[in-house]
Amino acid sequence: MPSPGGPDSMDYKTVTFTVPAPPLNRRGSRETNRPLFTERQRFTPTADKLVLVMVGLPARGKSFIAKKLWKFFCWKGLKCEVFYVGQLRRAKSSGAKQDHSFFDPNNTKAKEEREMLALESLKQVQRWFIGENGEKGGDVAVFDATNTTKLRRKVLRDTFNTFAEERKTSVHVVFVESICTSEAVIHANIKQKVESSPDYRNMPEEEAFADLKQRLKNYEAAYEALEDAEDCSYIKLFDMQSKVHAKGIYGHVAKSILPYMMSFHIEHRPIWLVRAGHCTMVRRDFGAIIKDPCVAPRSAHLSTLGVDFAYRLGEFVKQRTTVWMENEGITPEDNPTECLVMTSTLPRAVETADFLPSGKRMQMATLNPLDKGECYGLSMDQMKEDMPEAYAAYEKDPWRTRFPGGESYQDLMMRLEPVLIDIEQHTGPVLVVSHISTLQVLYSYFLAAPIETSPDLEIPFHSVLELVPNQDGWTKTVFNMHMIRVFKFTHTHKWPISITWIVIFVQVANAFQHYLKVTTMFYIKPESALVSSTTFSWVKFDTNL
Repeated sequence: MPSPGGPDSMDYKTVTFTVPAPPLNRRGSRETNRPLFTERQRFTPTADKLVLVMVGLPARGKSFIAKKLWKFFCWKGLKCEVFYVGQLRRAKSSGAKQDHSFFDPNNTKAKEEREMLALESLKQVQRWFIGENGEKGGDVAVFDATNTTKLRRKVLRDTFNTFAEERKTSVHVVFVESICTSEAVIHANIKQKVESSPDYRNMPEEEAFADLKQRLKNYEAAYEALEDAEDCSYIKLFDMQSKVHAKGIYGHVAKSILPYMMSFHIEHRPIWLVRAGHCTMVRRDFGAIIKDPCVAPRSAHLSTLGVDFAYRLGEFVKQRTTVWMENEGITPEDNPTECLVMTSTLPRAVETADFLPSGKRMQMATLNPLDKGECYGLSMDQMKEDMPEAYAAYEKDPWRTRFPGGESYQDLMMRLEPVLIDIEQHTGPVLVVSHISTLQVLYSYFLAAPIETSPDLEIPFHSVLELVPNQDGWTKTVFNMHMIRVFKFTHTHKWPISITWIVIFVQVANAFQHYLKVTTMFYIKPESALVSSTTFSWVKFDTNL
């Protein structure tokens, strides 16, 4: 017997309702935009695999873009590889030189050989996506070749569509076309290609220039730019000047990859990574890696040593900025790009930038340290003893494991992505003042180091990591500015004196040493506004400036 009010006692009734007609659109019609929605749905989902296909004439910076993309995807923790068709061509030629005639569109035999090389390279990509010898398959492939004809691009799309159907996976193909209209930039690219390409090794420079220019003419004769009619996703980069034309780009590609590509430029400038200076209320010495953290309240201010370092940092930035301007042939009348200063919001980081020359300053919460949640202030040994389960999970997968109530390094990388784009797109010097965990993640990008190893990267204290772009990546230089005390004495005053007079004395002393251009500094440590005992110190800095 069903209980009263139970489902068997319900009195079912038939309910009818009318679906209202679609509202009128702005044109006064009830037509929907379903075709547009269908197109967007086709590109929006994040695919299992991503293929970025380079398009463009030789000497247009395609390989430069490919290397940048490879570094970015690896930094994001994805398995990425660049597939150079040119390298495969040279390997198949057994060292035989291939001059401009090999790229002549009227050379039928060479054309067939080039198409076969492209197909073989595509097979390499497919095998890499699947994974070999028990290894995990790849996530992102960058296919670096000219791919200047519609037929070649159609073959690429069809090949990966067939692969996706056979493997029951999804593959998103995006074409990246590099377009260069500046003759000066093209000439510089040609010069760089002649100097670095294996095709012109041991060839007289004049002969190499002539051969490459003829090769360009051969490609230009058959070049077909990307068009909307090809029904594909594409990104066109113009002169690497933040001008882009994109079609069919949605989802992750639009949110992450496109902004990163818009930051590309070839300006030469230094980037400085600096840890916040020594602060008050420190409960442990500063270490060089995250496993030996400095423990201090987030509200801690710079100590006397920290202020000393901040002063030296200001002098360092002035000096190195002057060197950069001289090397680049920039004068103050040229209105050079100001130094961009980016700090976390913690007081000790903001104060470390107090003595810097004028320029654009940004306090960014995204540069705050890794949030270790309940583990804040604990060393790894303490975490192992007090929280063994959390420690075991971290040891197994330090990249993805979140600290209890906090973040993982993967979370930290994701919040630092906009910071990295800001750094990359700036054409002048950049100074980042932050903390060991955030700097480790940023540093791993510039070193092209596996992101999983970022917790083990050393970020020396009271030092500057200088990074300067080169042809293959970044050149690293470490400037140590550790302070060595020369002498110290404490003077007891007969009568308390105002700190104002002490400050005036210090300013005069430091101005004198600055005038003599010696790497020393005079500082004091008064205990209150009216003091009867003051510690005087004369210090010098161990620096390799």
